[in-house]
Amino acid sequence: MVVMKAWWAWVGLGGALGAAGRFSVGSWFTHMALPAWSATAFVNLSGCLLMGLWAAWVRDDDRHLHAPVPQGRAHLQALVGTGFLGGWTTMSSFVADLYVLLTLGTQGIAALDAALSILGGFALLGWGYSLAGGRVGPLAQTQDGPDAED
Repeated sequence: MVVMKAWWAWVGLGGALGAAGRFSVGSWFTHMALPAWSATAFVNLSGCLLMGLWAAWVRDDDRHLHAPVPQGRAHLQALVGTGFLGGWTTMSSFVADLYVLLTLGTQGIAALDAALSILGGFALLGWGYSLAGGRVGPLAQTQDGPDAED
């Protein structure tokens, strides 16, 4: 049980650093008057690049992404691969999974994973938003929108 607690600590530390970094990037983009979507795009794309670099480095003897992480580097994988990059963006994990599925020759499963994740995620976000009472449509049509009279 002590070993399991140590892994949670590595993942938690990395996740906290990744999430703080993501927040800092978003804050900087806002400070620079850049649109919010550009911060998200930057984080997602940089996360994919970092995941690729990390995956090759952590498996230096076997550069196949689907190869297991060497036992001596498992704590680093928990800290950086799962923790930091997971806190930074889950887009990198999603793309890494798709890459593995494609390189293993399982294009059908890769297509299913991509469709399910993107379309399913979009549908479930909308459903969750509406369940919580969120309004869908232009702001001008709501009582609190920018065109509302004072």
